[in-house]
Amino acid sequence: MTSQNPYTLLELEPTFAIDIKTLDQQYFKLQRQFHPDRFAQHTEEERKVTENHSSLLNYAYQNLKRPIERAKSLAQLLGHEIEVLRSSETILVEAMHWRERVLVTEVGSSDLDTLSQELQQDMSACLDAIDLAFMTRDFSALSPLVTKLSFLEKVAQDIKKKGQINVTPNF
Repeated sequence: MTSQNPYTLLELEPTFAIDIKTLDQQYFKLQRQFHPDRFAQHTEEERKVTENHSSLLNYAYQNLKRPIERAKSLAQLLGHEIEVLRSSETILVEAMHWRERVLVTEVGSSDLDTLSQELQQDMSACLDAIDLAFMTRDFSALSPLVTKLSFLEKVAQDIKKKGQINVTPNF
């Protein structure tokens, strides 16, 4: 949507490990300031400017709330691109293993809860590895890690569909 820096728009430090509560607070604070309803009595030009800014804040918030998009934005800000790989054999085999486990696990069984917990641990470890890669400026590690996280998120969606269990990583 925009090439504007979501960190700058939301007045946040550019880092991968974002406290979601802080992100929410900052977004709602700025949205209250720039919400178009507050400018209903202003000129049409001022209303358009605030509508545009409100839209940019929404974009920035959604971008930083999703770890994969946040990683892509931060990498771009630091002069690098992250590509979700489609041909990583290791990641594909791991994804197939996870999906097979989801398929054979019965709805309502404790195995689904266990599977969900294991997946959450893997997702958290992957998020930690992405954060470490940013902190150490190991940009070559980012594409494989973001690809892995992408597949893990798809598995989390499969688990949610199967058992109505929400798998949410820590950041």
